[in-house]
Amino acid sequence: MADLSIKKRLSTKSPKLFQKIAKIGIGLGAVGASIVALPASGIVLPAVVITAGGYMLAVGSVATAISKLTVDHSELEETTQP
Repeated sequence: MADLSIKKRLSTKSPKLFQKIAKIGIGLGAVGASIVALPASGIVLPAVVITAGGYMLAVGSVATAISKLTVDHSELEETTQP
């Protein structure tokens, strides 16, 4: 298989499992970001909850980024054949 550029990887469809992982990662990141942002609006939370929110944000972001870069090679071969 030829080397794929980042642009080509992002434009090619991901396998079903990684599409689900991306959706879960987006949700996890959104919840984590909401938790981290709550103290700025005046809501007091324990430090443990804010730390957990930061971890949720980080894990969700990484899971989404990695799952978006995976490629369904069967679809890639179908699009490159004449």
